[in-house]
Amino acid sequence: MNPEKYLINKLEEVNKIIFSELMEQYGDPPIEKVMPLLLFRKIVEKCDAIKILHDNNCGQPALSFARSVLENRWYFMFIIDNDSEFRSLSYYYFDKKDNAKKEIKEMEYYNTVLLENISKNEGYIIQYQAKISLVEGLKEKCVIRKKFFQNQKLAKLPNTMWEEINIKYDEMIKGHEEEIIKNKLKIEEIEKRIESFNVQIEEMKITKERQEKILRRLNQDELFLEVRQEEKKLLGKRPNWYTLKTGISSIFQLSKNLVLQDEYITYARLSQEVHSANASQQLIVDNNITTLTNFRDEKGSEFAMAMASTFLSYSIEPFLKFYGKEEIYKEISERMYQFYK
Repeated sequence: MNPEKYLINKLEEVNKIIFSELMEQYGDPPIEKVMPLLLFRKIVEKCDAIKILHDNNCGQPALSFARSVLENRWYFMFIIDNDSEFRSLSYYYFDKKDNAKKEIKEMEYYNTVLLENISKNEGYIIQYQAKISLVEGLKEKCVIRKKFFQNQKLAKLPNTMWEEINIKYDEMIKGHEEEIIKNKLKIEEIEKRIESFNVQIEEMKITKERQEKILRRLNQDELFLEVRQEEKKLLGKRPNWYTLKTGISSIFQLSKNLVLQDEYITYARLSQEVHSANASQQLIVDNNITTLTNFRDEKGSEFAMAMASTFLSYSIEPFLKFYGKEEIYKEISERMYQFYK
C-alpha cells in the first residue's frame, strides 16, 4: 500500500469512528459538533478523487479537485479557529438554504419543460388519431368497393379478373389495417412517455415540498436565530456564510484572516482549471512548431496530488486535536515516517 492510499483509508476510518462516537453521545449529532468533521471528510474525499485520476494519468481535471481541497481546508480551519458553534451553524444554514433555493428553481424550470413536452406529445397523439381516422376511411372505402364488385353479376367478366380484383382490395385493406396498428402503437408509445413525464412531475413536486420544508425550518428554528439576526444586518448584500460577524467578503480575505494567504497563490493557479481559463495550455510551442499535449497527462495530476496531499497533511493535526484524538495523530505520523524514511 502506498502512503497516499494508506492515509486516505486511515482518515476515513477515523472519520467513521468519530461520527460513531458522536452518534453514541448525542443520538443525532449536533451541527456544531459534526460540521468540522464533514468539512475535513470533504478534504479526504477530494484527495481520494485526485488519486484515482492520478492513477489513470488524468492530468488537468485533477486540478479542480485540488482547489476544492484548499477551500474545504480554509472552511474547516475557520470553523475550529474561533466561535465554532456559530460558524458551524452559519455554514450549515447557508449551505442548506442555497441548495434548497436552487433545487426549487430547478424543479420549477423542469416542471415547465415537462408540461411543455406533455402538451407537445398530446399534439402528436391528435395527429396520429387524425391519420388513423383517415386510413380507417380509406379502408372502409376499399371494403365497400370490394362488396360492390362481389355483388355485380357481370357475366362478361372472367373469373381470373374477379380474383385479381379481390386480391387487389384484400392487399389494400391489409395495408390500411397495418397502418392503423402502426399509428395506434405510436399513440401507446407517446402515452407511456406522457405517463413518465407525469411521474417525474409528481416526484419533483415531492422534492420541491421537501426543500420548502427545509427553508421553513431554517427560517423558524430557534437554533438558527443568531445566524438569521446576523444575516439580517447584511440585508441587501450577498454575504457568504463566513461573512457573518466578521465582514470577510471573499475567499482571499478568508485565507488572510487565517494567516494562510500564501496558500492563495496556489489557489489562484488551481482556479484556472475550475473557470476554464487554461484551455490554451493544451498547446505546446517548441522551435516554432505547435503540437497538442497528451490527452492523458500525468504531470497535471502529479501537481494536483502533491498540492492536495500537502494541504491534507496540514489539516490532520488540528482536526484530530479538535476531536481529542491526538494519539491517532502520533500513530499516523509514525506510519508515514516509515513510508518515507
